Amino acid sequence: MGRNHTFGRDAAGTPATLAALREEYGFRLYVMPGVNWGETVSSTRIRDCIRHGDTDSAKAMLGYDYGFCGQVQRGRHIGTSLGFPTANIEFPEDKVSPPDGGVLRKREYRRKTARRNNEYRHASHIR
Repeated sequence: MGRNHTFGRDAAGTPATLAALREEYGFRLYVMPGVNWGETVSSTRIRDCIRHGDTDSAKAMLGYDYGFCGQVQRGRHIGTSLGFPTANIEFPEDKVSPPDGGVLRKREYRRKTARRNNEYRHASHIR
């Protein structure tokens, strides 16, 4: 748990709240010191980076690419004119969304299939 973590109704629970309860309920509590990346890393800062399209900074703070799963929606078939398929993805409501309509990343990636490795070029449009 981070030292600034809050939880519960009105975010009233803190590390001190859990410290007071750990003996009664028999659990261990580890409160981690803050991490800095230019300034203090926090979930709020990471969400703000994602909302503003700064996925490189979000990745640096998270230690991995921000990802999500969503339903692919029928689009306008623009990929045909681009030379590679596009995926119009309905963004899950419980995830932080990048800027409206933004392409998260156009890149080549490997996808392992049961028979062989294939490379696919793609672009993802978020709506």
